[in-house]
Amino acid sequence: MNRFLKTICLLWLCLPWIALQAQQPEELVKQLIRKTETGALKADYTIAVTEKDANAPIIYRGSILMKGNKFNLQADGLEIAYDGKTQWAYVEDTEEINISEPTREEVAEINPILLARNMAGTCKLQFSSTQKANDKYIIDFFPDAAQTGIKKLSLTLRKTDLAPLSVTMRSADGMLTEITLNAQQFNAPAADKDFQLNPGDYPDALVNDLR
Repeated sequence: MNRFLKTICLLWLCLPWIALQAQQPEELVKQLIRKTETGALKADYTIAVTEKDANAPIIYRGSILMKGNKFNLQADGLEIAYDGKTQWAYVEDTEEINISEPTREEVAEINPILLARNMAGTCKLQFSSTQKANDKYIIDFFPDAAQTGIKKLSLTLRKTDLAPLSVTMRSADGMLTEITLNAQQFNAPAADKDFQLNPGDYPDALVNDLR
């Protein structure tokens, strides 16, 4: 899977639910993760990717539906679905569908909830020292960059309902990725078929079954 594909899938990290009083960041993240097991989030997103030494970011837009370890992500010319076992990746430019059964580690690279769970259990979390807004939480993650390739990740939540507002990630190689979430719909309808792709719906696509 190419670098852009991993980057665009990597960064979904949280779900909002009940309003909470001030707590430790670890507690907030744990509650968010637990809630993703029973509810689905649908949202539009904008991703700005700035390579090291680049003068301006590259902008991508799309939408995502996710529930537990399942997700369906769409962007311009790209759709990826994962049903908990099988992953389908359709790329319009090449008219290909790649079907695979990724490992837990591979899923963690592109599934934000599993990534959040892994990071929350293995790296330092703290409220941002640069936080100024009183209506938001900004939680900084400091993972082992040698293992994850991530130097720092910052998650911004609205205090009243923990709605995810943005995710910013600084990679060890200097790349900056910033996600803004819009039109969030919580407890969105989500059926099993929403996390699968039917190759029959893409009659002109070359199917690469890598299982």
